[in-house]
Amino acid sequence: MRDNPSTCAVWSATSPSTQTARIGYSGRMSDVLLVAKEWKARAFVMAQLSEEGYKVMALRTIEEAMILLCRGLVRPRLIVLDTIGQSLEERALADLRSLAGDAPILICTGPYDLARFDFREMGFTELLVRPFSVQDVVDAVRKLL
Repeated sequence: MRDNPSTCAVWSATSPSTQTARIGYSGRMSDVLLVAKEWKARAFVMAQLSEEGYKVMALRTIEEAMILLCRGLVRPRLIVLDTIGQSLEERALADLRSLAGDAPILICTGPYDLARFDFREMGFTELLVRPFSVQDVVDAVRKLL
């Protein structure tokens, strides 16, 4: 992960310290950082990836992911971001892309976010657009890792 002090300063300043305490992770190396707001999607994808042998850290929000990445508390080989229900702005996506360093980011999105953001222009080359299955996510992860 690339250490970007200005990006991390923004995320630390905008994120309450209690949120970090609630996350409760420290120094875990994972294959996949899964960020999905909807608990069912998070649970199903995490279960299937774990069944396939991947070490998965699952979080609810992009803000939680940014806190952990900024503090160096997680170093995933791949990030899976489900945009549904996330408070997304171009700045957050650009910061995530920057902090991910060489780790690929798989964007799982719907048609509305696809119309709002030019993900490919922003450096996100791997996209899954709804409707897709849990197996589609697993297949994309396998391809990327």
